[in-house]
Formats: sequence, structure tokens, C-alpha cells
Amino acid sequence: MIKEMTPREFLERRTAGAELTLLDVREDWETALAPVPADHLHIPMGRIADRLSELDPAQETVVICRSGGRSLQVAH
Repeated sequence: MIKEMTPREFLERRTAGAELTLLDVREDWETALAPVPADHLHIPMGRIADRLSELDPAQETVVICRSGGRSLQVAH
């Protein structure tokens, strides 16, 4: 099931001890312009298939991008 989560909800859950993987699917140049301050995994959308093994299927993954389109595609 795919559920939307606000940045605040993510931080509150993580602070409360939830084990969440934050997956950033933006391109390298985008992460350089606007870095994510939290501990995260960066895999550009075009490389997800090659690096899928880096994700733990037993752990909830929260996917982010610049505006939501790519993260929704990757989440599906």
C-alpha cells in the first residue's frame, strides 16, 4: 500500500523510533542544490532497478523527489 507522508510526519515517526528508510530518487545535481539533512539513501530514479538490493524489504521505505512524480513512480 502506498501512503503519502509529510516531511513533518516522517521526522516525527523517525524521532519516535520508527525504522524508516528515506530513499531520495533525485538526480545528483538536484541533491547538490538541495541536500536532505536526514540520514538517507540516494539512488537516482534511473538506477533503482540496478540497486534494488540496497533496500530492505522488511523495512518501510519513504521515497522522495523534488515534486512527487518520480517518488510516486518508484513507490509503485
